[in-house]
Amino acid sequence: MRLVDYIQEGYNIVTSECLGRAIRQSYPATFVFTGGDFEKIPRGKLLVDSFYSYLPQIRDAMELQKAYAVEQFTNDFVGAEARVKSMKLLEQSLKYLNNKQEPNLLEIKLKDTDSVPEVWYRGERVDELPNGLVDVYMHWHTCEADKPTKLMAILEYVEGTDIDAKRIEVYIDEEGERGSFNLLKDEIDD
Repeated sequence: MRLVDYIQEGYNIVTSECLGRAIRQSYPATFVFTGGDFEKIPRGKLLVDSFYSYLPQIRDAMELQKAYAVEQFTNDFVGAEARVKSMKLLEQSLKYLNNKQEPNLLEIKLKDTDSVPEVWYRGERVDELPNGLVDVYMHWHTCEADKPTKLMAILEYVEGTDIDAKRIEVYIDEEGERGSFNLLKDEIDD
């Protein structure tokens, strides 16, 4: 079997961050776990990149699955499409690191009046899975030449899709950033 076959059979995936991004772009409905989010792996079917199979959190997660598989994520296994996207993401990451630029605080792109805005907060896109945009508001106004600019931005989004999903609210103004979050299950319980 190849990666695409496991995805079509509904497997959740554990792999590297770079390859994980490429898989999320190609298959947005697939749950991909990278880095430190292993405790969020749901029960079901799990495909593990052999590089991560020795980790205690992964071994614990594998024991709870209905089915699991450990595979080496080689070029042949992953397939050319995901590998090309992975390489493009790696190139973008290296370009970013070489420029040593901080990500923009807030970026908002609106393609037309009927589209959902594309929103990045501190370099992380918050309007696509596994996140979901709830509300974005921005007001910027130039005052007189010798007075500071007026700024207010409010961003609300849901982080995650499972039982531990969080509602994040970020407030940005001249004084800086403030934020809060609460677990969605707490809102449902109330």
